[in-house]
Amino acid sequence: MGSEMCIRDRILAENMNTQEFRSLIEQLQKNDISALERLYTEYFGKIYVHALYQVKDRDVAYDTAMNVMMRLYRYAGNAEEIKNHVGLLTAMTDNAVKDHYRRGAFCKSAAMPESQTLSEPEDMLWLSDILAALTEEERGVFIDHAIWEKPLKEIAAQRSIPYITLRRMYGGIKKKIGAIYSQS
Repeated sequence: MGSEMCIRDRILAENMNTQEFRSLIEQLQKNDISALERLYTEYFGKIYVHALYQVKDRDVAYDTAMNVMMRLYRYAGNAEEIKNHVGLLTAMTDNAVKDHYRRGAFCKSAAMPESQTLSEPEDMLWLSDILAALTEEERGVFIDHAIWEKPLKEIAAQRSIPYITLRRMYGGIKKKIGAIYSQS
């Protein structure tokens, strides 16, 4: 649990409930830019990671996350009709990725080589290192639980996996992350 909390502390911002999200959308619709700043602080990193998981390119993921933030800024729907803000953000991110591919804008960019990293204290672990160590299925579970904070029971139900199996898988994910830490 210790290494999990360290990762979550780095990745996650303060939790926001659906009503707070709705309130911020309403403020945005009234041109209150401070609401966009709060949404950006809370969700940009999560949206970026979700997009990165799909496109595997940091620049494209960043552009996608910015597009989602701009869509939030221009959100024209009724904020009171938002039932699940995390689901809305996930769907917006998925649609932004699809739009990117539909436009044919995808091309291999000059992505940062895997060996090159931005300067950060050596005891910190990059999310890309974590994702590289996990299988495709484990990545999805890790992102759903650690980034989007979905409970393991909910993830198990969505993926039609027995809860105990998913708990074991998540335990394996934590062991892999621990192994990365012990190598450094």
